[in-house]
This record gives sequence, C-alpha cells and structure tokens, in this order.
Amino acid sequence: MFGLIILPLIGLWFWFAIWVAGKINQYFWRDKEVTGVAELGQLLSLLLLTAFVFLLPLMDQIIAYPKWQQMCATTGDFEWGTGIDEEKAFGRELIVFGSIHYTTIFPNIKVTYFSNEFKDAQTGELILSMPHAVYSAEGMLYIPSSSGDRSAIFLPKCRTKDKDQKIIDYLNQFNLKVIEYKN
Repeated sequence: MFGLIILPLIGLWFWFAIWVAGKINQYFWRDKEVTGVAELGQLLSLLLLTAFVFLLPLMDQIIAYPKWQQMCATTGDFEWGTGIDEEKAFGRELIVFGSIHYTTIFPNIKVTYFSNEFKDAQTGELILSMPHAVYSAEGMLYIPSSSGDRSAIFLPKCRTKDKDQKIIDYLNQFNLKVIEYKN
C-alpha cells in the first residue's frame, strides 16, 4: 500500500526535476545557437541537472554515507575495562548495563547507537564493554515503520551480525556469566 502512495510522488518529483532542470538549461543556453555538438552538450547538461535536482533531497545521506560506513565498521567491537585482561576477567558474574547515545554525523543526519557495559556483579568494576552494538540513522527523508522507527533511505540500520550469539560466544570464551540486565 505504501508503494502505491510513494510511486506517484516519486514520479511527480521526477517530473518536477525535469522541469526545473529544463528552466535552468534554457537560461544557460538562451543566447546560443544550438547545433551539432552543442545539442549533445545541451542534452548532457539537462540530464545532469535533472539527476542533481532529483537526488537533492537525499544529498545529505549521500554525502554522509562514507562516515556511516566508517561507523558501521565498529559495531561488535569489544573492549576490556581499564586494568582488565582475559586472566583477570575469567569466571566472573556480570551485570549488563545498556544505554542509548545520540550524535549527528551531518546536518539533518541524526544517529542513535546502543552500547553495553558488562560490570562485575560484586564490585561494580567495568570488565568489558561493547561501545557500538547497533547504529540507526534518521535523515531528512526517511522510511517510516510500524514501530515508529524513521530509518534514512540510504543509511540502513547496521548492527553486529548475530550480535546476541557473538556476545554469548565471547562471554563463554572467558567463562563469564551474565546474571542481570539493566537499562
């Protein structure tokens, strides 16, 4: 159903992009006699202007994409707490504290990311952290979902593949046991 609404809007926007590009093109080519190679140049400039105007609402996401890829590459990284290594962490009981963070990577690109801290149940000492578990971005144009999420069109949610299993495997590797989750 959403597609039936969005397709005519995209078509209307494409028509508008062609119209605006045509007006700009007419302005630049108004005093020139258009023959031969110039016709090809006029057609090429019309195509480029149309593509630019058509993609203009998504330009913020296109520009932010390299930074997004860089951020997504860090999902799933584990870091040991200060003064903690595999030997000191081995066999402890942990409490997991989850938190939500917000940042902006480009004007109108708001990023939400989740982190987990694994603290010793007895001492409260930070044993392990997963600073970037899941990233999601919201741009000027987004795809709404039934859960209220507003994901950017070109910046899909990135998360650690099989995040929960990766955490379980990592904890089992050092005989760490989670006894409680807190937000």
